[in-house]
Amino acid sequence: MSKPANPLNELLRGRPVTIPLARVGPGTADGSVTLTHPGKKPATITVHRDGTRIAAIPAARHHAVLTMIDSGLDLTHHLEAGQLVTTLATTSLENTEG
Repeated sequence: MSKPANPLNELLRGRPVTIPLARVGPGTADGSVTLTHPGKKPATITVHRDGTRIAAIPAARHHAVLTMIDSGLDLTHHLEAGQLVTTLATTSLENTEG
């Protein structure tokens, strides 16, 4: 299965973007998470829940994740079966249909 060339296109079409995660803590439940932008220096993009780091984005997927974060779109991030699933928030979809 190939990864989408442009994750923003997938999001704007209403499709979720799924990114495999590295170093997911054992026993971590599915549910909402937040992402931490690494800033200007090369660093790991981390996944958090309630202020606690629970996983990391693999380096090979940093570009796709940074593209989504830097887009300015209203995104929601969820952990599902050890993967990050990002979707466009419903309010963003409503705002793009006008």
